[in-house]
Amino acid sequence: MFNKKWFRLKKFPFYYQLSSTDCGFACMRMISDYYGKAYSDENYSDDLQYNGISLSKLELFATSLGFSSLVAKTDYSSLVNNAPVPFIAYWNQNHFIVVHDINDDKVQVADPEFGKATYSKDEFVKGWSQNQEEGVVLLLEPIDENEKTNNSGKQTGGNLQYVIQYLKNHKKQLFLIALTLFVSSCIELVFPFFSQKIIDKGVGLKNISLIYLILFSQITLFISRVSLEFYRSWLFIHISSRISLSIISDFLIKLMKLPLKFFNSKNIGDLTQRINDHKRIEGFLSKDLIQTVFSIFTIVIYSFVLLYFNLNIFLIICICTALELLWIFSFLKKIKILDKKTFSLDSKDQNKIYELINSMHEIKLNNLEENKRKEWQKIQTNIYLNNIDKLKINQRYESYRFISFLQTILVVFVSAIAVMNGTLTIGSMLAIMYIIGGLNIPISQLINFVMQYQLVKVSFERLNEIHNKPDEENISRVTELDEIQDVNIENLNFSYDNSNYILKDITLKIPKGKTTAIVGISGSGKTTLLKLLLKFYKPQQGNIFLNETALEEIENKLWRNKCGVILQDSFVFSDTISYNISLEENPNQERLLNAIKLSNINDFIDKLPLKLNTLIGTEGIGISQGQRQRILIARAIYKNPDYLFFDEATNSLDAKNEKIIVENIDGFFKNKTMIVVAHRLSTVKNADQIVVLDNGEIIEIGNHNELIKSKGKYFELIQNQLELGQ
Repeated sequence: MFNKKWFRLKKFPFYYQLSSTDCGFACMRMISDYYGKAYSDENYSDDLQYNGISLSKLELFATSLGFSSLVAKTDYSSLVNNAPVPFIAYWNQNHFIVVHDINDDKVQVADPEFGKATYSKDEFVKGWSQNQEEGVVLLLEPIDENEKTNNSGKQTGGNLQYVIQYLKNHKKQLFLIALTLFVSSCIELVFPFFSQKIIDKGVGLKNISLIYLILFSQITLFISRVSLEFYRSWLFIHISSRISLSIISDFLIKLMKLPLKFFNSKNIGDLTQRINDHKRIEGFLSKDLIQTVFSIFTIVIYSFVLLYFNLNIFLIICICTALELLWIFSFLKKIKILDKKTFSLDSKDQNKIYELINSMHEIKLNNLEENKRKEWQKIQTNIYLNNIDKLKINQRYESYRFISFLQTILVVFVSAIAVMNGTLTIGSMLAIMYIIGGLNIPISQLINFVMQYQLVKVSFERLNEIHNKPDEENISRVTELDEIQDVNIENLNFSYDNSNYILKDITLKIPKGKTTAIVGISGSGKTTLLKLLLKFYKPQQGNIFLNETALEEIENKLWRNKCGVILQDSFVFSDTISYNISLEENPNQERLLNAIKLSNINDFIDKLPLKLNTLIGTEGIGISQGQRQRILIARAIYKNPDYLFFDEATNSLDAKNEKIIVENIDGFFKNKTMIVVAHRLSTVKNADQIVVLDNGEIIEIGNHNELIKSKGKYFELIQNQLELGQ
């Protein structure tokens, strides 16, 4: 049996969530670590939807990790008396936290978004049950009675090695920076001795020649040091800009390699905040890290100089610096928690702004201006309160400067006593004061480095989540496709969440050179089937073949080069009409004009002052849905692929335009394989094969006349259209 008494004595582990939708996984990671169980979310985390994992799926995930789990709705008293800790509580109706200790008066929780906290009974009940009698919890106990602590599957926060490699590309500049820092440090160390000599030898002995010589030397060294600092600043700009470009570029490359299902679980705010994390790491690597190395060097050298002048002053500096560092370390945990909270709030703020801008027409149509403004104001209020908390922490954190001030007073006092006792000259005292002033900057840099390093580790954990994700599967055993082939689907089953199947036991032959129409009511799985054929997702069961070749063995780029696609969510880029049709900087003019003609959009383009060079999209002129669809149809025609996938490609067109374009497409793509998802009778009635989907299953296959005669589901769909006059 697991020794629960021993676990009670063990410090409860803690991990932050890596994005706004990962709280459930972070809770399970903490509990798995607490019981010494191997943890992996590889098979589950990619299936998150925008709102995160549900409680039922979290229960399934816990079971897969080796826990006995139970979702319960209960009251506070029952939790105290009966619930095994730790357990997961459903918090504020949209979040998961871990309760790792609970009694009649207080509750200790681990919140993956903000950190560990202790709540009173009333505070906990307010967040957990929304002041109702009962709340929801997920109770967990390990199943395997003989399992030993196993950290082999335990994830780590990662290290900075993968980004330090970017520094290796700038060895020459780094060497020059190191050299200038070293020379500057050496120059800095000479000045205290100059100060000593001016007072003791120059002023004391009234040696004006020595004073002039030292003055000239100081001016020369000062100009040299400033010149080195200017040069070093240019080097820093050069390195930081290139490192920033490389890191963010590689991040975007990695994002583009990820499968589509990853983006179902990530929002824009999360991803843009991670780009800001890259900038923090870039600054840390290109500036803070290098400067801190030489700050430590300066501190060590100055310390030896102080030791040479006076042991007591050296000890004062050591003790005060140690106290400053201890003071800083006491705030690191709180600063990290606030950084996590800031990340979350900034992410929500960016998402809300994006939502407001992109849904303005819906907001105005439904008179939601006041409601949406209040939602945004609520986020701003939370940001303001968080900024207040940050200010309070920063003010307390900055209190270490009092120790620095006390240090200066003590040094002056001890130095003055030493001068009066004759153990220290006035020149030496002046040199010591110069050294103390010189020590303030490197000590401040060291303190800043300690704090920045902790924050960079948090940033790296968030980035590590992205860089450790597996790329889109691409076996690439087949690298050539010369001829159009039949598409065969065998026993295909697919689900977005590994539980509710969208497509069930689909077996279908899509003949080459023919048009296959897929019809059915909304939600029957038509678009999902198209996305599986395009290799956006991988089926849980079954296979898709081109003749005898499995689709998964064909290189992704090769297959998609052979496909022309118009989906319901196909995108119009913020660029010229010419680029949006050709997706090339220098398109073939003959093919471009032919695509424009066949998509029947030439009248619209001819009326524009800049014709094909007119900018459309978010940064250009607005276009109607019908114009947008015709541009997308022109894009497919320009590509001239072997396989065409149309998902409601003409639903925004009027009857006249639709008739012209459908006839043009049928003529242009004759002997090409076309797969059309549509509701309109005019779009599907001439298809060589019509497939009827209902609730994810194929219930009818045939041509228009055959299915009308059978008077099944297709006949019902067509009859409903005719009754509506469509």
